[in-house]
Amino acid sequence: MTIEEKISELKEKLQELGISQAEFARRYYTDKIAFGNDNDREEKIFINRFKKHLSRPPKRDTHWIEQYTSFLKEQDEFKKNEKYKPSYVGYREDSLLESIRKDSRQLSIDLEIGKE
Repeated sequence: MTIEEKISELKEKLQELGISQAEFARRYYTDKIAFGNDNDREEKIFINRFKKHLSRPPKRDTHWIEQYTSFLKEQDEFKKNEKYKPSYVGYREDSLLESIRKDSRQLSIDLEIGKE
């Protein structure tokens, strides 16, 4: 997935969850950068930098998108959204066993042919 696709996906998820870019940046700054040190000027600078990242991604340093995506997954709105909850996808045991048997038979046939 390209950086542009990752950014697009992050923007879509924020929009679906009803979190503005500025609000998300504010939460990220408060939780991950400020560590309780309230500095309105620094916060505003970070919010602008965050928006800039989403509109014009840097070419070299792209680790930040993974950090933002990871932080988004920690948010209550994300955890409560049914669309993003993990779900169990089961398999039929009989079909798995039948698939293994079929592959084993084919392997045996291939090995027998190789001996001749």
